[in-house]
Amino acid sequence: MRAVGNSPGAEASSGRWFEDTARILLTLENYFGSAIEIVAALLIAAEIVILFAGVISRYFLQEPLVWSDELASLLFLWLASLGAVVAFRRNEHMRMTALVGMTSSRVRTFLEAISIGATLAFLLFMIEPAYEFASEEIDVTTPALELSNAWRAAALPIGLLLMAIVAVIQLISIRNLTVVAVGLGTVILVIAILAALGPALRGLGYRRGPWRPGSPPIARWSKSLAVLVRRPCRNSRLTSLWSGPEWRGVGVPAPHRTTGRDQSGK
Repeated sequence: MRAVGNSPGAEASSGRWFEDTARILLTLENYFGSAIEIVAALLIAAEIVILFAGVISRYFLQEPLVWSDELASLLFLWLASLGAVVAFRRNEHMRMTALVGMTSSRVRTFLEAISIGATLAFLLFMIEPAYEFASEEIDVTTPALELSNAWRAAALPIGLLLMAIVAVIQLISIRNLTVVAVGLGTVILVIAILAALGPALRGLGYRRGPWRPGSPPIARWSKSLAVLVRRPCRNSRLTSLWSGPEWRGVGVPAPHRTTGRDQSGK
């Protein structure tokens, strides 16, 4: 006797349930995305009005609005977060599709599930520290508007949360439960492998003390970058790379440092 759970009728019912759920979520996503786009458009209009009023009051009326720049920067952060949500919903973020475009439709769907799953994992990992940062800014007050700086910092966790919701809806819109499950399983497997290798990977790119043969390549890359820029920041790690015998190990001549004696010509 065939089990009820494996009967064709049960499988067809499960497929119809998944299709109906995807259709409902896509309908809600359309309203959800339209609302975010309207808010983003209103923020753009508000930015234009505030900046224009600030310019007129400063250079023509000679009475600057001290709060205009502060309010414009606050709204700009919200505009950036909501704009990222809109771009993510439209698949307009920068992405490499040269290799994906050469694959078959089935492989392309699988790679799309992995891409969305990896993005969702990154967003979920970032929501908690973003929320902690916003909560720490509650007691900070802006100088001009005297508002809590949490209004500014809250744009980051809310934007990440909205993008995570869009990612979940995009996964459901694939309408292939097997492909979505395998794609998410692949992402989870990669995260587990990286977590297991965490102690070994934690020291990559970290430089302590002068460069020695056998050090990570990031040490010599940072020195080469310092030579090209020739403007090391004070109190930075690159500042310590401008002197010392370790320059000779990189194969790049040490930059000339002008002293007071050289400037006097003596």
